[in-house]
Amino acid sequence: MVWALERRGRRSTLIGAAHFFPRHFRRHLRQLMRDARIVLFEGPLDEAATRKVIDAGRGTGGSAVYLSAKDTIDARLGIYSAPLDVHQLLKDFIFGRQEQWLEEELRALKPWAAFFGIWARFRARQGWTHSVDLDAARIAPEIGKQVCYLETIEEQIAALEAVPLERILHFMHEDWPAYCAAYERHYFAGVKLRSHALGKHAVAPPRRRRSRPTASR
Repeated sequence: MVWALERRGRRSTLIGAAHFFPRHFRRHLRQLMRDARIVLFEGPLDEAATRKVIDAGRGTGGSAVYLSAKDTIDARLGIYSAPLDVHQLLKDFIFGRQEQWLEEELRALKPWAAFFGIWARFRARQGWTHSVDLDAARIAPEIGKQVCYLETIEEQIAALEAVPLERILHFMHEDWPAYCAAYERHYFAGVKLRSHALGKHAVAPPRRRRSRPTASR
């Protein structure tokens, strides 16, 4: 989604940057940022910030997120029991059962971090391996743009810490495949709507096909 705001001869472009998405928009991002003076992000996305988030996510209570919908999560992540599968039995014997090591890993995390661990695995399994905001964060300095942030990483971590456990547990029971399909559909519908409204300033949405998306300004 792209919005163009103009006032007193100055124009700002707002880009809806999805954290997870099945497609990338790197060429479009370069086009949109080419004439920008400053590129403004919600928060820092560099390695140091990522490390702070990982460290902040260590704690307890994460296994409760997994156990709240264990069978559903196992199915979403492709974790299954196959007692007649010799190869799977051998893997389980050597490495331990998949659900056991997953639960042990999540047990050492706070609930919000455990959720992201499960959610990221699910999205990757569905092919949602691209990140619009991470691509933008890499491209901006590459093309010599000044980068600023609306929030510090500490403020963003505080927001994660404030998410109620009940809200996380509720989402574990949602229909994730349907949610992802609706997210993608509405994202592109929003691009189409905004492209029509912005006229000459619009960036057209990628064509819905399997090859790399193309767009024109």
